[in-house]
Amino acid sequence: TSVVHRSPNDDAIALLKQSGINIEIVDEEKIFVKGSRQQHHKINDAAATQLFKGLTRLKKCSALSIDLSGCGYQITSQGLTVIAAALPKLVDLKYLEINMRGCGVGDTGSTALSVSIPKLIALKKLKLIFNDCKKISDKALYEFGESISKTSLTDLELGFAGCIKITDKGLNWLSSSLGKISKTPGLNKLTLNFQSCDKITDSGMSKLVTLFQDLPWVETLDLNFDHCNKLTNSSITVMCNAMEKSMNASSMIKFFNIKNLNLAFGSCDKLDNRALTMIAEQISKLNQLEVLGLDFSYCENITDSGLSEFSKTVIRLKSTLKNIKLNFQGCERITETGVIDISLFISNLTNLSGLKLVLSDCKKLGDDVIGVLSIKLCSLPSLKHLHLSFSRCGEIGDDSLSGLAHSLKNLWTIEDLSLHFAYCSDIGNNGIQALCESLGSLNSTLSQLKLNFGHCDKVGDAAIIKLSERLSQFSYLKLLELHFVACNQITGEGINALSTAINKLSSIENLQLYFHGCPQIDESAKSNLQRAGSRAPQHYVFI
Repeated sequence: TSVVHRSPNDDAIALLKQSGINIEIVDEEKIFVKGSRQQHHKINDAAATQLFKGLTRLKKCSALSIDLSGCGYQITSQGLTVIAAALPKLVDLKYLEINMRGCGVGDTGSTALSVSIPKLIALKKLKLIFNDCKKISDKALYEFGESISKTSLTDLELGFAGCIKITDKGLNWLSSSLGKISKTPGLNKLTLNFQSCDKITDSGMSKLVTLFQDLPWVETLDLNFDHCNKLTNSSITVMCNAMEKSMNASSMIKFFNIKNLNLAFGSCDKLDNRALTMIAEQISKLNQLEVLGLDFSYCENITDSGLSEFSKTVIRLKSTLKNIKLNFQGCERITETGVIDISLFISNLTNLSGLKLVLSDCKKLGDDVIGVLSIKLCSLPSLKHLHLSFSRCGEIGDDSLSGLAHSLKNLWTIEDLSLHFAYCSDIGNNGIQALCESLGSLNSTLSQLKLNFGHCDKVGDAAIIKLSERLSQFSYLKLLELHFVACNQITGEGINALSTAINKLSSIENLQLYFHGCPQIDESAKSNLQRAGSRAPQHYVFI
């Protein structure tokens, strides 16, 4: 007779599943609980009570993720309090994620959770997401700060984006507490997201950046202050001064440990070229930096001179940088001159494996810019991930895609390609056909492909048929995302060709197709594409 293997957690998992929430068991010690928008009508505080029953019965659990971000205001502080009460039972827990994005949770729930966190003596990685929880206030930051200061975490991520009650006071409290985290083994990764917390000012930032000298082991630092539009150049000055002070510390332990740095100040419209230049100067001194992400999108005072100074300064890191993400979307004063300087800078990063350059909504950019960038891309022999976004740059046309096509023929190492040219009305069949022809050099390497040519109304069947011919040859493609929304010349002929190609994608796992707003596509072709799309384990076809 066969022996049925039972996990020590089987009874607990059965109770967890009775909550009605999706339960994924990665292995016997890693459990992921995830609510979905489809389930939101039945996931409430009562479901949280059922989770409590299951969690308290777990015999062994090293990693727990509870993601109720799709459940809305039916999950309140009462539900979070119940879940928090179960956590101290998990004595082996090393990784904890609680995601309450958009839920009806307030300070009462966050207080209950903060009481439980120090009791998790094995905890090393903590991720708490309260984005868009409108009831969360400064008190939550105080409570979490005090709680976290008693831990020995190595990884910490806190998300409070859109928590409109948070002010400088909360940031001050949190900063003071985080500096007390045990230095043994020490915090290695810190992510803080205060996007759209528009009450935060230069005063709050001046306190936060004092953390740099208190967290000497941090190698990954991610700070998001997008849409905090009260921030000025003064915030950047104090941040850069704090970095400088840490670098010049007499101790052997310095801020030079940073290897991965992401700073987001999108839509902070009081920032200008001086802010970008100051950041560049400090970044250039981080001689171990491998990954850099900067977001100055919709900062209208960023111009060509800022990009030029940035390029000339950060070039000092040309031998260390491996991945760079630059977002200047909506900086409408940027012209060809600034982008050429950025292109020259990029071409000197000889070890670069990942590039993301976002210049959508920069209205003054045209084909000449893409031509120069395309030539410079050929200087990157190790490039594996390429993301270019030039949507709504109205002067870009087929010549740009022909230039990109030339460079792609020489970039045989690309595994992940993402090109966004939505609303570029001068792009038509010829440009996309040239681009698709060049993709042949990537047949054996490309695993992810994203193309966005939505609202390019000169694009028709000829482009889709050529794309389909190329797709059918991709043996290793796992993710495909196509946006051809409102391309009025696409008909059933192009869609049927695409359906045939998708049926040949033997490795496809994730498929997203957007062809709505194309009035000439007949119902039969729509059905064919829906049927072909359903072959992928994860698929979404909107047509």
